Amino acid sequence: MEKSVENQPYLWIQGIDVSKESIDACLIRQADGQLFESKFHNNLSGFRHLKAWCKQMQCECDQHTLCCMEHTGLYTRLLVHYLLSREVQVWLESSLQIKRSQGLVRGKSDKIDAQRIARYAYVYQNKAEIMQISVLMLEKLKDLQANRRRLMKALQSLRTSAEELKQFDASNAKVIDKVNREAIRGLEKSLDKVDEQILSYISEDESLKQKYDLMISIKGVGKVLAAMLLVYTHGFNRLADSRKLACYSGVAPFV
Repeated sequence: MEKSVENQPYLWIQGIDVSKESIDACLIRQADGQLFESKFHNNLSGFRHLKAWCKQMQCECDQHTLCCMEHTGLYTRLLVHYLLSREVQVWLESSLQIKRSQGLVRGKSDKIDAQRIARYAYVYQNKAEIMQISVLMLEKLKDLQANRRRLMKALQSLRTSAEELKQFDASNAKVIDKVNREAIRGLEKSLDKVDEQILSYISEDESLKQKYDLMISIKGVGKVLAAMLLVYTHGFNRLADSRKLACYSGVAPFV
């Protein structure tokens, strides 16, 4: 869940380029625009060193700091959790959006990318979309849904192989079906547990639960679709326009 923030009194702007093993940080002091740069490991120890380095630069790394980084999936997750625990204002921006805003640029490295992200955040800070704690709940739902897709794929694979074999070798298809029966039951139980956990997570967040209940009250919208819509729209804070959602999901009638 995100919200637009205007005229937020940030004392520091921080751009971070995140990779699997390391993070490159670039600090901009709001008062005079001076840059400070350093590199750290992408783990808890590295985050503590980041915090200590910020303190040396007289940055408290708190709610008066705007930290911008690109979406890089799992690589940013631990860092985002750490920053949110310190009340840092975290802004995850599309890499395409950052590149488009800067036009044609030359040179590329982790250090240069951190500078570009920091400068982007410095210029467009009034348009920052700040992450909220409830985004972490959506991350958990996204992980469960990815696991659900893997379970469904495995189930479909086991069921289809036996069905196709029946057309050409019915006797052996019965053997395959018998062998796979226990595995299929296990996958079905796992699928039920995943669905229960998804509903449990949704119930923990009052806002998500309210939106979920509204969706399943619509004819044709079930539990699976409702949960997917919550994740892909970030609780309807993204893709809130029906035309954009239809286009994104591939149901818009384009030729």
